[in-house]
This record gives sequence, C-alpha cells and structure tokens, in this order.
Amino acid sequence: MITRGKKYISMIIGTVLIVSILVVGSYFATVRSKNANKNLAQKTEITDVTGGNINPQIEVRQVFTGTMKKLDQKLGLFNLTKEDAQMGVSEETINYYEAGKFTVGKYAGYTRIIAVRPDADYKSAPVPYVFATKDFKDYVFDWNKNKWGNDDDRVARLNSNKVTKKDFLDREAIDEIPINDQFVLDKETNMAFFVGNIAITSDPAATRNPNGGLSQSTILQTNFDEKNRLKSDYENLKFYADDTVYISYSLPGETPKNETPEQTTARETRDKYLTTRDGVIVVDSTGIGYHYFLNTKNSSLGFPASSKLADYIGLKFSKNQTDISIPIFDTYTSYNNGCIQLGDTTYLPNITDSETAKIGEIKSSQIAIYDLRNTNDPIFKYIYGNRFNQWFDEQVSKEENLTKPTLQEYVSKNPLLFIKDPWGRYLLLLEADYFYAVPCA
Repeated sequence: MITRGKKYISMIIGTVLIVSILVVGSYFATVRSKNANKNLAQKTEITDVTGGNINPQIEVRQVFTGTMKKLDQKLGLFNLTKEDAQMGVSEETINYYEAGKFTVGKYAGYTRIIAVRPDADYKSAPVPYVFATKDFKDYVFDWNKNKWGNDDDRVARLNSNKVTKKDFLDREAIDEIPINDQFVLDKETNMAFFVGNIAITSDPAATRNPNGGLSQSTILQTNFDEKNRLKSDYENLKFYADDTVYISYSLPGETPKNETPEQTTARETRDKYLTTRDGVIVVDSTGIGYHYFLNTKNSSLGFPASSKLADYIGLKFSKNQTDISIPIFDTYTSYNNGCIQLGDTTYLPNITDSETAKIGEIKSSQIAIYDLRNTNDPIFKYIYGNRFNQWFDEQVSKEENLTKPTLQEYVSKNPLLFIKDPWGRYLLLLEADYFYAVPCA
C-alpha cells in the first residue's frame, strides 16, 4: 500500500524562484450551488469539469459566510524589528485580508483575518498568519498546539497588545479530504513555502530586498484559473490543479540558443516528464486557497522501521505489496530527487495510455500500476544520469554502501512506474532502492 510518514532528509532549504505557467488542458466548469448557508456541505452537481472517480466519504462543514476581500487599513498585529526595517519589511508591506465570518464554533460571529507578512528570515517565502476578531481591537491567533508545539518564531513576531490569545480556529479546508475509496488530499505541511498551507503569490508590484528575497507586496493567490479546475463533489470546496512549475527549462515554443542535439533531447525529456507536479489547491467558500498533496486513504502498510524510507512522506509502495510478476525494484516513492523543496508531491508526466501498459496493482487498494512500453525512452538515460551522478560516486556509494548498476541493469528493473490519480492523470513514481538525500539545486 502507498503510505505516508515524515520525510527522511537532512539539508538546508535554499531560496527557490517559482515560475508559474498553465499546465492543465482547457476544461471549463459550471457549478450549481445548493443551500449555501447550511453548516454541512452537500454534494453539488458539476458539469464540464475534469472527470474522474470522485466519491467523497464525508461531509465538510461550511464554516464561513462572506468572501475574501483585501483591507485598506493596517491592523498593526506584528512587532517589527530593526532587522525587518533593514530588509524592507514594514507595516506598509504587510497585506491584511478579511476572509469571511465564522458561523459555527466558539468564535461564531468573529471575522477571520489573514495577514501575509514578508519575512527577512524566510527570504522569498513570506508567511501567512490567520486570526479571528470580534471588534478589530483584540485578536485570536490560529494555533494548533498539538501539531505546532507551544511556540515558534511566528508567535514571537506578534504584537501581544493586540493579539491576546492563541487557539485552534475552525476551518473548511480540513487536514485530510477524502476523494474516493482509494485517495485523499492531505495538507502540505513540511515546506517553507507552505507555512499555514495558504496559497500566496507575488504582487506584480513586489520588489526585492538586499538578499534577493521578496520583501514587499506578497499577496494571497486569488486568480485560480478555471482551466485548471478539477472535479469536486464538495459544495463549499473547489479543487484546482496547482500550476506552479518547480523547474522551468524553457518557455513554450522556445528553443535555447546554441543547444546541442543531446541538450535538446534532455530538455524535451525533462519538459515531458519532470516539469509539473501533482499538487492540488483547495479553495474554501471565501476564496482562500490551500496547498494539498495526493495520498492514499487509510494507509497502514509502510516500509520496515529499519528502512531509511520508513518515515518518508508521500506516495510509496513496496514490491511485496503488489501482484506484479515482472522484475521491478523493491521500493518506489514519489519522485522528488530527495529535495524537500518539492514537498510531498510527485510529477505529472505528459504521457498517454498508448505509451503505457498495466503490469499489476496494489493488492490492498486495487490501484493499477503501469510501466512505459518503450524501454528506450530517453527518460531512462536521463534518470540514470541524474541518480548516479558525481555526488553518488563520491559520497553516497561509500556512505550508503550502494553499488552502481549499469544503465541496462537499471532499466531492466523498471525504475519508473506510474499510477493514475482520481482525475485520470498519470503520476510518476521512482524506484527508491537507490534513494538518498541531495542538496536542492
């Protein structure tokens, strides 16, 4: 069974420039709402939306009334230091939003406030903060003690004269959203970019601080393109394919100058297999988006405790959990190169059914597993060169006691396998027998 846990990795998270392009084909959605003010979300009829095997197993409460709007006034909810001033962080660069009113729970009647605060410490990853207020004088800071501990740097940055309480606030975007009998969406939690999981983006008017970080005008993401819409049967939750591109090799239709044939093949291979990832943005009834990754429902089987992958987060499975009879590696995981900046998602290769063949399935969940029909596809040579690079030769082979296979030996055991997500998209899984942590490029 594909499972999740905590990621085995030790590394320094660097600054990453996110370049956005559209990645999902043109699908247009129309949604017919029913009883929008009910506390419990009902199923809704959706037409002309990317299809798939969608069958929610629970109801998700509607917690808010109203929609998100940017506030003109500055609320003064943070302590600002000399370091902040040196890095261009000021009250003027903090964006505040009103994001609906609570209709349920002990904070019913309170207004939800979201602040996006540029952060010198986080450089290009500004941090969203969520509050509740009844009078715009005293504020409750959204804080899950069981998950986040007693304190962290974010709490220290709050103006205690105004933020007088910490508490866990109700939300519609719950931590785990069932999609069908096989899959769930889990909130992305382990990336600096996704502190609070809230989708943010750079204001076109943003400027960079002396360290190169975006220190001004980072805003909530609100431009969710309907062409990226994925089917959802939750009336108060909309799903969108995350069109963030983590590695951009070229613009559409652009060919780099002075490119050799080998470089062209490598670029085209990367663009086909290793550009877009399978993250999903879930948008609540007020218009606030949250980053999620796909996982399997009720995952209970994992790798042995002695395995270096025992605590790995993301999709994964073992050979003995399948009915596959052809040669494959013992373990497979989401393809992220061991880089934590890619989070818990995997790649969405641009392949068709004619390029794959079903070779078996996960026994406990009946999730079908596919391989590539063409064993001479350039992706294999690219993956081999990426896996067994100079870092492997000089460090990993000695530290992990791993022997480098030949390309033929590597390809013969199907290092790349695929499954389909609930929307019918292929997901790429890479052998993990040679898994090792690497520095992010």
